Order: sequence, then C-alpha cells, then structure tokens
Amino acid sequence: MSTNSGRLARVDHNGRIPVTPNQEERLRANGARKFLVMGNLRFSGRLNVAALEESLTELASRHPYLGAVFGLDSAGHYCTMPHAPHIPLRRMRVPDDTPDSRRYEAGLKLVSEVANEPFTVLGEPLFRATLIELSGTDHLLSITMDHVLADGLSRDIVLDELIQLYRRAVGHAGDTLPDSVFGFPEYATWLTHHLRGPEGSAAVKEWTDRLAGVGPIPHSRLTDPDPPGGERRGALLSMSVKGDAKSRLEAALMGRRLTMGTLSAAALKIAVAGIRREQGDSNPGDVAIMASAENRAIREIRGAVGYFATPITLRTDLPGNLTVLESLRLTQETSFHALKHQQVPHSLLVQEMDPGLYGVRHAADLDSAPPYVNFDHARIGPDQTEEIDDLLISPFSLPNPSISIPRGGIRVQSLESAEEFTFEVYYRGDRYGSPWIQRLLARVGRFIDLAAQGDFKAPAIS
Repeated sequence: MSTNSGRLARVDHNGRIPVTPNQEERLRANGARKFLVMGNLRFSGRLNVAALEESLTELASRHPYLGAVFGLDSAGHYCTMPHAPHIPLRRMRVPDDTPDSRRYEAGLKLVSEVANEPFTVLGEPLFRATLIELSGTDHLLSITMDHVLADGLSRDIVLDELIQLYRRAVGHAGDTLPDSVFGFPEYATWLTHHLRGPEGSAAVKEWTDRLAGVGPIPHSRLTDPDPPGGERRGALLSMSVKGDAKSRLEAALMGRRLTMGTLSAAALKIAVAGIRREQGDSNPGDVAIMASAENRAIREIRGAVGYFATPITLRTDLPGNLTVLESLRLTQETSFHALKHQQVPHSLLVQEMDPGLYGVRHAADLDSAPPYVNFDHARIGPDQTEEIDDLLISPFSLPNPSISIPRGGIRVQSLESAEEFTFEVYYRGDRYGSPWIQRLLARVGRFIDLAAQGDFKAPAIS
C-alpha cells in the first residue's frame, strides 16, 4: 500500500479530532493496564532551569499534540487540542540529608516513582516533565507520556528537540529542527477516511488472507514441560555477539543484502519451529510472531509526534528442510510484505478476525491474551552526550514495567550497536523456566553462529 502526501490535508486543530483504531482500543481499556513511554536526561553542570522551561514551552508550540486531551461522549472517543498548550515543569529534589555517595541512586528512585505514576486517560493531558535536583550542579529530567498519546519514536523526537531548543534558549546556535508538514491530527483524519475506501478495504483483506488460520494475535503453541509455577514477573536472559565475531557476522549478512533485524527474526522463528518439532507439533514451521512497526512511511509525518506505531503479525512458513539462507530470505519477504501494509491498524484486524480478543492486550489481567511471542529490533548508538558551555546532557534509562512483563509470555528484543549485537528474552516466570529459555537461546545462538561462519547452506532447523 503506497502512500503520498497528497492524501493528507490540513485539519482544524480547534475542532474534534478523530482517534485512530489503535488509540480507540487503548482508550476502551481506560487505563486498565499502564502503557507508558519514558525518556530521561541527566544534566551535569550548571543548568539554566528557566531556559529549560522556555524550551518545554517551545516544544509544545512545535508539537501541540503533546497537549492533547481525550474525551468520550455519545458519538465515541475523540481528541481535543488546546490553542496554546503548556507543559509545566514539576520540580523535586532528593532529601537534603541524603549522603553525597547516594544522591544519584536516590534520584533514580524518584525518577522511577514519578515516571510510573499512571495517567487518568480521559480528561487530562498525558504528558509530564519532572526535574529532580540532586545538587546545584546535577539534575535528572523525567519525560513520561501515556502510550495512547505517543510512541517510542515520538519520545526520541521530543528528547532530541528539547536539547536543541535548550541550546538556543541559552544563546547558542543549534541544529535546524525539521518541521513536519503534517501532524498526528492530519494523519488520524486521513486514516479514518482511508480505511473506509477501496484501498483500505483491500489492504485489510490482504492482511486477513495472509493471517488466515493464525489470527492477528497468534498463539505461540510453545509449552515448557516443567513449568515453574512461580510469580507473574518479568525475567531476562540474553546472549551477545561482540568483536571479531560481530564483524564477521555483519560482513556475511551484508554480502547477501540482509540485515541484523532479519537475522534476529529468522533466528527466533527457527528456534520456535525447532522447539515445536520437539513437542510433536503437527505443523511446527507455520510460525507467526508479533512485532512493532514505526508506521511512518509518509515522509511528511516522520518528524511528527503521536501514536503512529502499530503491532504487526509476521507469519512465515518454515519447512523442516530449509537452509539458513532460505529461512533468511523467507523472513525478509515476510517483513517486506508487512511493512508495505503497516498502515492497517492491528486493532482493526483483531475486530475483523477474532473479535473475542479485541482489547485483551490492554487488559489488566495478564492471562486474558493467548501466549504469543513479541519481537522488536532496534539500532542503538553510543550515549549521545551533548555539551553546552559547562553543562553535559546525557540520556539514561530505567526499566519499564510495560516491557519487563511480557503480555503473551515471551518478548524478544535484539539490539544492534557499533560494538555489540544482543539478543534479549524477557519471559513470564509463571509460564516458562530459565532452563527452557536457555534451550530457546541455544537454538537462536546456533542459527546466528552458522550465519557468522558463512555456512548459509546448512540446515536451519536441527
């Protein structure tokens, strides 16, 4: 489904703004489970707090959707935007009697507490900024948004622009900030009309045909023969490739026009298929996993802030006689197809294909959704520390409960940096034990090792 800017048009930001189907699904849950998007900055040195507040005001002017408020009436959910949005800066400080050696730790604890405060989803702004003072020359900034307002890429845009706006506010020339031709209100309005038209209907049919038999929330069909029966908590195991091994892996993939993301998805699917075969599954190679798409194929909205991201279901048929290269090609084809049709909201597919599962991913009960495997791949750069006069600004992260407790049971995140490739598995401790996850990782590791060695003709599934 191709897109072009001609399909988007200016809308009245003072009027009633439609919500997208994915937003509607979250709003119907009405905050039953927290889905928060978090970003954090540390200011080491003399911080001009007034300039930071000025920068937040300018940020809201550039992205008025940050001040959006959601409502509900007889016609359904809707969104309104204030004419002059304002982002107040909440200020806190660690207790004065905290020892110097523990002030940073105490600040992180405060950041975690304020960041994880849930929003009232209807009737109030869903963006907050909190500045925590550790000392006169050390501050932590916490930015939190409810996911119904914005996605992860929007958070990155907010943090990057805030730093540049602060640079300007203290009298320095900053990078030119790109202006989005259209914002989220234009996108939401376009999508609402597009889905009712012939192209939207055809794209929905394309997805439903491709997912027939597994559905948009595919059951993993994975079981641990010795389930631990412990608490419902998030656990983490990981593996990594570094140094020369990573260089060999990159070179082997590049020579075949493949990416680390494709490798990660293929390794995961091959591991799932292998374990299913061990379990005696009648069709172990029909593997579908859930992933997230940025959903910004329209060039004019790439710098906009809003909830564009959407889950996608990646289904690949992996017969048992596949080679490593064949499985990579099939996985690549699956991803290309999904990205081509990513503008179809996942929530709409759930309503179309399995109405009984509509909204279960946002319910408070972790067992409301079937066991499924969620996958994300990201490239991460070095810590991008900015220096402005004698002030160092650097990002830092804290665990996000929305990530650490997987909804479906298993959440895989592969991370690619200049030095390292990491494959992380977050899992539900009540459904799977660490020995089972280690077996899954061993299969992933075997597949990655074969690719790194250039042994692309080897059998993919052992």
